[in-house]
Amino acid sequence: MPETIGYQAWVVNAKTGAHSYYENFNCHGIVKFNGKWIGLFADGVYELSGADDDGTPIESKIQWAASEMGTPKQKSVDSVFVNMRNFDEAAIKLTVKVDETEERTYAKDMTGHPEGIRRHRILIPKGLSGQTWQFGFENQDGGDFVLGELEVLSNELKRHLR
Repeated sequence: MPETIGYQAWVVNAKTGAHSYYENFNCHGIVKFNGKWIGLFADGVYELSGADDDGTPIESKIQWAASEMGTPKQKSVDSVFVNMRNFDEAAIKLTVKVDETEERTYAKDMTGHPEGIRRHRILIPKGLSGQTWQFGFENQDGGDFVLGELEVLSNELKRHLR
């Protein structure tokens, strides 16, 4: 495949309107044909398959939009619950960004968890508070995972900003 560093390919889900992008992936299009994913590149057509990218682990990240979680008031977060399946028993990282300035990352060790979609709890240490919160997940060492539902337990704070 051709050199792809610095490219970004945006995609839109035709049913939901949700959008996403792929980095360092210089393709003209992706299509599912006869049950296989095919990538269209300037120098040819390639089947997109395998557990890695020519020996390099595949990074996978998802990030939700910043949210006030139903109220413009300051809040803290105690826990994040996620329903997910982790195929490789690797760690998964949760990224938390508060008010688009402070960012923290928490690793969740998935070793020993049974197969299938399971509910996992990630505790958020005390001390973070803000009006808008943004959450994201990423794999470790190319591990495969499937995300289901995300639930955030937040507490509205009593103090007001001046």
